[in-house]
This record gives sequence, C-alpha cells and structure tokens, in this order.
Amino acid sequence: PLPPPPPPPAWPKPSVKKKPLPYTGVSSFLSSFSSSPPSPRPSVPRFGTGGGSLEAREAKAALASSHALHISKSRDLYLSTRNTPASTSGMKPLHTVFVGRLDYGVTEKDLYRLMSGAGDVKDLKIIKVTAPPTAPVKALGGKGSARGASSRPLGSSRGYAFVEYRDAADARKAYDTLDGSSLLGRPIVVDVERGNTVEGWVPVRLG
Repeated sequence: PLPPPPPPPAWPKPSVKKKPLPYTGVSSFLSSFSSSPPSPRPSVPRFGTGGGSLEAREAKAALASSHALHISKSRDLYLSTRNTPASTSGMKPLHTVFVGRLDYGVTEKDLYRLMSGAGDVKDLKIIKVTAPPTAPVKALGGKGSARGASSRPLGSSRGYAFVEYRDAADARKAYDTLDGSSLLGRPIVVDVERGNTVEGWVPVRLG
C-alpha cells in the first residue's frame, strides 16, 4: 500500500494592513529650528568672468594674446620657408622619413645603426640648435613654457632628425617597421616627411 499523503502546508495568516498615520503640519517642530540668522554665503564670481581679480583676468588675456601672436608668426614663418627647409636641404622628400622623440644623447652613428635596418641610408641629419637660447613664451595657465620653445645650448640636439634612403620603398619600410622602436632606451617616432609631401601641413606646435 502507498504511504499516506503528507499533511497540507500551513498557510500564513493574511497580513493586516496597518492604518497610516494621519497627516500633520510642521508647527509642532518649529521649536527645533534655530532662531539665529543664517551664516553669510561665500562670494561666488559671476558666470563668465573666469574668477579672480580684474588685474588677474587682464594679465591672463594679455598672455593669451601674446601666445596667439607668437604661434601666428611662427606658423607664417614656417609656411614661407616650407618648400626649402634647411633641415632637409638636398634630401628627396619621398625618400626621407622624420624621426622624433630622440634622446638628446643620440649620435648620428646610433641613428644610422638603427635606421639602416630598413634599407640603404643615403644621408641623415640630426637637427641641432642654431640660435642662442631666448626667453620662451610662457604657456597659458602660467605653468612651464609654450610648446616649441627651446632653451637648449647652441649645437645641442633638438630631439629629432631626418633620414634619407636611396630607395623610396626603403623609406616606406622604415615608416612601417621602425616606428615605436627603442633607441638608447627610449621609444622613437618614425613618420613620413610631411613638410614637403602633405599640402598645408604644419607641425602640431603651430596648430
């Protein structure tokens, strides 16, 4: 014979809905509020003024104007001489690559050893400082100097170079395979020589 069925489960008792408390006013809580006047709010500059004193805002505007004028003059100078840059004089643009972010201690021998891995190097030139250090244009925000300003001594490396190959295919190979390579423990940038091959191109520092 089959065992007897289990007893039915015990159903919970139905919940009793509690009666909500009646709505009351706040008059009974007025005694808990402070009777002293509120503390004064801190002064907040009006929207669009940029904060600070009038003299500080005028100085910031003058700095921005000076920075923009410096960039504009540098850009015009670059565009007026871009077809005959001294840095790549005599090099064929389509056979030439730009090498940037070089350690200042890199020599032409160090650079040749690396770049010759992509093909027959015809010429290379590490760009050196040719003008005496000048007071750099202060960067906007008051920190450091504007990008592109250099205070390195005469004859020292500016941290970039141009390398010309005998074959344009080797220049393309260098661009494809050597970008990001390490030279003296520092990754470098290898790019095409855009100054004479890309219409209207200017360096990033010139906008």
